[in-house]
Amino acid sequence: MAHATSNRRSDRLSGRFYLRLLPCITLLALAACTTMARLSAVPSELQDEARPDGVPGVRSYPQPFSNPSAQLQGSTFRRASTGGSEIPVSLDTDVGCDLLAVSAGGDRGAFAAGLLNGWSQTGTRPRFRVVTGVSVGALIAPFAFLGPRYDHVLREVTLSAGPGRFFRRRSPISGLLGDGFASSEPLGLLLATYVTAEVLQEIASEYRHGRDLYIMTTDLDAGVPVIWNMGAIAASDSPDALTLFRQVMRASAAIPVAVSPVLINVTAAGRHFQELHVDGSVVHQVFLYPYSAPLPAPAARNAGPSCSAFIIMNTQFNSNWSPTPRRTLGIGERTMQTLTRVEASTDVDRIFAALQRQSIDFNLAYIDSDFQVAHPRDFDQSYMHALYVYGQQLGSRDDPWHNMPPQSQPVNRSASINQRETLLLRCAHCSDVH
Repeated sequence: MAHATSNRRSDRLSGRFYLRLLPCITLLALAACTTMARLSAVPSELQDEARPDGVPGVRSYPQPFSNPSAQLQGSTFRRASTGGSEIPVSLDTDVGCDLLAVSAGGDRGAFAAGLLNGWSQTGTRPRFRVVTGVSVGALIAPFAFLGPRYDHVLREVTLSAGPGRFFRRRSPISGLLGDGFASSEPLGLLLATYVTAEVLQEIASEYRHGRDLYIMTTDLDAGVPVIWNMGAIAASDSPDALTLFRQVMRASAAIPVAVSPVLINVTAAGRHFQELHVDGSVVHQVFLYPYSAPLPAPAARNAGPSCSAFIIMNTQFNSNWSPTPRRTLGIGERTMQTLTRVEASTDVDRIFAALQRQSIDFNLAYIDSDFQVAHPRDFDQSYMHALYVYGQQLGSRDDPWHNMPPQSQPVNRSASINQRETLLLRCAHCSDVH
């Protein structure tokens, strides 16, 4: 009798357990069966033919095994990005060959904004030949490209950043059944405020005078990075140019899973498709110029002013040791932090090695270990303001730049040839240009 009673009690407990588990099982089943509506993805055999609707020929897929030295001699990317018909260029005499790259980094983008503002105050900030951006760097790059007149926009955008300002959270169920746990519609409204038709015309004018602006996204269907020639988009005179320009900026900041991807309509072989584009930092934290970017030939550079590349990393390269909680989310967060830091370091090493081969000066700024302000949560206003001030003070110095990657100490202007050779050997496998 006791045994029978025990069995009935066990059955009741099991029944309660499965009743509690039923909502979770139902939710997972619904998630597995739910697919967000979209046009068909581009078939792999048509990948090379796909062109954004209304603004064709304004992007490039990196060729990691190409010869960067050969490609840097001409204007291959300009011709490719405009469908083979070169947009007329009247190269200004004050457009040299200085380059600027702004990295990913989320709310740490306040560092880059502050540094650029501080640099402007010194009066020594160049008119860059090429500007690139990834993720939050993609939100900064267009205004950095247009120069100090837009420093106030950089400050307003980065310091007002927040979950409600950039993204709108969804409920856990909506996020699981949808395509992301947040929507980037607020960011879309922000871009509509600051990326206006007038801004697009200014970027188009600079492009026609020989300057380039590039932003990276990740095509999830193809699983590859995409480099968008934003100047070519602006100069296309297409009625769809402004929409595509904003879409690319929005896509480059769309963190997969956390934020919905951006759908971009394309045409291939006379058929219509939609691509899913997300944050460019899925592939790279920073890149300096496309593999076929039209930089001046080495002979021309030797005859004139030397070229300099400036890389702003919204990153702290020191490991920031802290005990990791033995919880799934805590382990996952710490793992992503480590992966991001290592990827950033690898990207910087690649850039350094490529610039050495091209005899272009390397200049690096990053969040050093002397910045010790607590970062209690993403988009914490106190943290971002402190980081902006830190960057501004750094940018206003006579020389805030390191001339070697952070792992190669000491980092100073008198670094020895042996140090450079050692680092180049360490980066010998990096034959591509990012």
